[in-house]
Amino acid sequence: MFIYKTRDIKNLNDFLDAVKVHNSKIQYVVKFAPDQLRFTLSESLTEQEDDALESFIGAFDDSYIESPLRILSLVKEEAAHKHFHNIDYIKEIKSGMSLIPERESGTVQGEVREVVWYAGVNENLEPHTPVIKENATYTRAESGLPYWRVKERVWYREDGTIHPEKKITVKFYVVNKQDMIDEGIKRRSLLVKSIQIPVMEMMGEVLTPLNVTEAAILIKGRHFMDQFEHEFNKFIDNSSTIADPADPNYGRKSVIVALENVDALEHSWIDMAPNSLGGDTTIRQYLINEFDI
Repeated sequence: MFIYKTRDIKNLNDFLDAVKVHNSKIQYVVKFAPDQLRFTLSESLTEQEDDALESFIGAFDDSYIESPLRILSLVKEEAAHKHFHNIDYIKEIKSGMSLIPERESGTVQGEVREVVWYAGVNENLEPHTPVIKENATYTRAESGLPYWRVKERVWYREDGTIHPEKKITVKFYVVNKQDMIDEGIKRRSLLVKSIQIPVMEMMGEVLTPLNVTEAAILIKGRHFMDQFEHEFNKFIDNSSTIADPADPNYGRKSVIVALENVDALEHSWIDMAPNSLGGDTTIRQYLINEFDI
């Protein structure tokens, strides 16, 4: 059952907590209008309880002003009137601005588990001022093809706290089988892109002590990517595997077979073990493990 009361409450979350303590019959409160409150009750109030509620509402201290959402100060004027759940934070950001994504991978290679979108970078070129955070959870078949994905999105206030409202969306890949294939292509493409910087850093770890310059390391890395461009692209396109039954590598991924056969004389760094991998895992082993999906 519902009852309605008049009062402009800005801090609705704190009000709800307090009014439920005041009377246990009150289950929830929503704003129907700027000054209109609707109370959900487990049972009707007595006349005395109703009078007490009126007094409680009138005396409630609502002086706290909730910190506004950062997204609202960044979007174009025509988008600012929207509910923040519906703001397109890529297309509706003010001209000359763009949010900077910082992605964190999950346990499945190439799968992005979390993305935090930042408003800028600090003097050390590190992202700062988070605006939105997204978390994604995938349910997959044994083959790795996705059944569905649940994405949870939250927004940061100007004071750095997270607004309690969440937007949860579900994408079903099983409805359209092409979506399952497209997700695999996207995931493998992200994997190829995401390992390039870590591998370059590992190359720096093992080659810099040998007096190899940063420019020379960059050229070596580009040469490696050029030489195996076909294998990387086939991996992205269809997770290419050896199809010849007479081949001893039958059924294995083509890119892994290619990595196992990389000439260590031409690419001496590939069988070195950087400290970032514990000092006993080689860069070749790292690459093979990453592509084994």
